[in-house]
Amino acid sequence: RAIQGGLISPAEFGVLTIAYTIAAIPTDISLRLTALMAMPVVAETHRKDAGKAVEILNKFRKRTLSISLILFVFFAMFAQYIIQVLYDSRYHAAGEYLGPLAISNWLSVISAGYLSTILTIGKSKTYFIILSLQAIFRIIFTILGYYQSQIVGMIIGIGIANILSYVIIAIFTKKIGMLNLKMDFIFLFCAF
Repeated sequence: RAIQGGLISPAEFGVLTIAYTIAAIPTDISLRLTALMAMPVVAETHRKDAGKAVEILNKFRKRTLSISLILFVFFAMFAQYIIQVLYDSRYHAAGEYLGPLAISNWLSVISAGYLSTILTIGKSKTYFIILSLQAIFRIIFTILGYYQSQIVGMIIGIGIANILSYVIIAIFTKKIGMLNLKMDFIFLFCAF
């Protein structure tokens, strides 16, 4: 966000921050459910039976992705209305950013369970590498997106960074035997 704040005016940044805050609700719910409920169970089970841990992760991801998908679709479809109800006319422009932000965030939620699992099972070096790459992708594509299409370009750039991050996470998750491409593509397809 610091980069975005340097590229756009304070007024635009304020409007974008409102859109970010609302678009982050489904992501936050998904991440909290994953951290509080799934990861302790996956970690304990992985120590005893890695195959069973994959099964637990898949069941949990299916539930959290279903809840998140409903919320993301809701925010994407009713973005403008939500902003008009919650904020005065000075902030109504946030509605046009809320839909693309919801879609961009959806891409990161699909990989969030995997990323948490990588850390949970003790692959901290891999986790660090992935987070570093995510940060690099977001910085590069936020800047490129801005120069291509201003604020909407930044949002699209973050979406592209999230896709690249998913690919990296999928590679590492496949190595540890926890990747479920079928589920990922089903949920990705459902969002569009």
